[in-house]
Amino acid sequence: MWPRRQLGVCRGSALLALLLIGLLTSSARSQPVHSELEVEAAYLYRMAAYVEWPDPVATGRPFVIAVMGYPDLARELKKLETGHLIREHVVQILEVDRAQELENVRILFVGAERNEFLRGLTRTDPPPILIVTAEDRGLEYGAMVNFVTIDDRVRFEISVTAAERAQLKVSADLLAIALRVNGGRRQSATERLYSPGPDGVHRVLCLPPSLQSVRPTLQARLIDRQRGVSLP
Repeated sequence: MWPRRQLGVCRGSALLALLLIGLLTSSARSQPVHSELEVEAAYLYRMAAYVEWPDPVATGRPFVIAVMGYPDLARELKKLETGHLIREHVVQILEVDRAQELENVRILFVGAERNEFLRGLTRTDPPPILIVTAEDRGLEYGAMVNFVTIDDRVRFEISVTAAERAQLKVSADLLAIALRVNGGRRQSATERLYSPGPDGVHRVLCLPPSLQSVRPTLQARLIDRQRGVSLP
């Protein structure tokens, strides 16, 4: 039976393990398995579980994700809308054009060429909305999360500073797998997956059943770490 501290580490470990395994076993591919739109849409749904808002969604109300200036992403999100729950709430996808339409919105994706709108929305007293972009300087414009594509893989960077200004708390689990974090401190994916037991010996923790086959790979990486070989 896992000690209580290790059980706490296990929360969200499936996400961490999947992405860490992707880093360890990635190989050059001519085509991505999923399109960027599919991955970005999946991330928006997943991220909701790793962010805390100052006020919970009211009972019986939907969890609202809004998209501004990116109709293709809105369509992709709507494909996942039916039957999908976020924090036990049904999901509602909206396409918006103005700040006045953001009431009850929890996550807002702002598309290209909307930088001035983004600056205005976040300049003073930003609303408690997780704002996401996919721009070269998205975090500079005020976004909390910005998607970037590297070697056909969608990654993301996070501004803890911007999130805190909007009274949002981003989980350490999500920070651990971000490509870059502005402000705050994150634990690496390695720190979240490897932990010393009561005897002081480091072991791989919390792999879900579907990933047990890669435990030897991770354990070998852990041995390298203990020998002083750096891990990603």
